Amino acid sequence: MSVALRFRGRLARFDRLESLEDRVLELAFVLGGIARFHRLGPSREHPDPKRLVRGVLLDLWPGLDSIPLQISPEGVLVGEEHLDLAWGGALPEPPWVSVRTSYAPLPAHVALVETLRALGGTFLADLELDDPTGYANTGNYADLRAAREAAGRLEPALDESALEALRARIRDVLARPAEHPPVTFSTPDGGEDEIRLRSESAWDEAYRENERRRERLSRAMDERLLNGQEDEPAFEDALHDAGLGPVPDMQAGVQPARHDWAFPEEDAPPEPAWSGEAEAGDGADADGFFADDEDDDLLDDEDDADDSEAEDEDDTARDKEDGEEASEASEASAEERLARRRTRRRFRHPLLEAASELTLALLSLEENPRLPADRFLHQAGRCVLELSGGLAQALSQIGDDDPEQPDWIDLGQRLVQFKRALRGARFAQASLRALCDAQPSLEPHIQPLTASLQPLLAEVEAHLAATRAKLTGK
Repeated sequence: MSVALRFRGRLARFDRLESLEDRVLELAFVLGGIARFHRLGPSREHPDPKRLVRGVLLDLWPGLDSIPLQISPEGVLVGEEHLDLAWGGALPEPPWVSVRTSYAPLPAHVALVETLRALGGTFLADLELDDPTGYANTGNYADLRAAREAAGRLEPALDESALEALRARIRDVLARPAEHPPVTFSTPDGGEDEIRLRSESAWDEAYRENERRRERLSRAMDERLLNGQEDEPAFEDALHDAGLGPVPDMQAGVQPARHDWAFPEEDAPPEPAWSGEAEAGDGADADGFFADDEDDDLLDDEDDADDSEAEDEDDTARDKEDGEEASEASEASAEERLARRRTRRRFRHPLLEAASELTLALLSLEENPRLPADRFLHQAGRCVLELSGGLAQALSQIGDDDPEQPDWIDLGQRLVQFKRALRGARFAQASLRALCDAQPSLEPHIQPLTASLQPLLAEVEAHLAATRAKLTGK
């Protein structure tokens, strides 16, 4: 027996929608969920570009239905089943939106109710909750547990202090504006802060900052494209809307600044070792190369000066020879690294290959018209894409590690992407299990997918643990 909480309501004010989306994204970060802003354009039956459905789709807890906080043009909350009505303008009154909670643990039900309550008033008006367990009205954990057990869910012993802490955390996150100081890995004098570079929490902050910027850019881009703007001006205006500044003029030779929060492109070529200034002992004599010409005026003895000039000429010749050898060696080293990267592009990592096969299998199930549609199937598909995306980023640098001189930036970026992949895998696993319970006829199709996901998940955990140990030493 399935337990589902229903809710309905309206957006209190349209100018608060983006603030609602931003705060829900922060909640996903804090609780380990996944949130994506979206703008759903009209269908062929309802082609009016002004009738956009806006909002955020929140995967709050593994095994919990996706929570559609989507707003129709009239400002009412709508679920996926109401989209055609919303586009057609046939929703004068808020419909009931349903979220199944029985396939997730008890805290997920508490988190859902608390999230909706916290959004009520400031963001959502006329909010109504219809909870068959009675918890939304009474707040009684024992009654909630009894109702879930009656529906066939075996619940562990209640930890009421943990549930109270969960409720307080949700209220705190949703009550605060989604504003954060810039993330930096630099010391006050501009050098690298190795302590922060090796801090997992600092890299978590950097990942969140990058995700905020990505979602806000995507939101601004979707708004402009769906309203008929061309791609290039839409992108430039979206960058401005998201506070990311103008597009760098690459033809003029202006390169974009590398911010501490920004992740470099996956296949950017390595910086040649010979491109920087020569250092003392690396083919350049510091005293001879950077000597002040005025020092020569201090030589009173002409013979000493001649000897010094002769020695300088010899040193210069040796420096040139050494520098050429160092440059050739560095150039060869850079070419070797590029060759390894090209080889990796031709040879996909087995873990990424397995994730790609799982993604394709899920997408084929979603597109099969003979199978019953279910939101858990769509949720699993989205979460497997998170898994594949995280692995594509994390595995792009595998094989370039130098045990003698670790690249903390590479390890930090790899760490957060493995965490992203693991989060996607766990949500996908829970979605597939819930799908088998909700749609038993799909089990023969789903069982092979769950069987292939389990070893994949274990490998991601192992890679994450190894990367964490290299970065933090723990």
